[in-house]
Amino acid sequence: MNNTPKERTEQEGLVRFLRLHRGQYFIHSIENSLHIPYPTDCSAAIKREINRINAALTLIRIAMGQINGMPDLFVPSLNLYIEMKRIKGGVVSAVQKECHEGLRSQGAKVYVAYGFLNALREIERLEKENET
Repeated sequence: MNNTPKERTEQEGLVRFLRLHRGQYFIHSIENSLHIPYPTDCSAAIKREINRINAALTLIRIAMGQINGMPDLFVPSLNLYIEMKRIKGGVVSAVQKECHEGLRSQGAKVYVAYGFLNALREIERLEKENET
């Protein structure tokens, strides 16, 4: 069994920590992967219907401006996008790499963080860099 925390758990921990220890810290989630999960022991017909609904929701999000591969979080004060990954086994997809390069070409900072602590260290590094 894999005991490595899920990406979502790491992301939630980072957001919770920043808001708790840094006051109303502005960090914004760019959620582009929300979907309706399958209920336990559901039938093939229910799975097909959930897949249909999830596909429709994806089309709506794309029409409203969702960009595939967009990083998970944005920190406006640092012009920093953070792509959260599991500490072990997290992989950046080709679509994500392409999106990250597009953001960098427009002057944004993009950081792939392998876990909560890795992301926090990068935020702290950029905060110190901005102080000087």
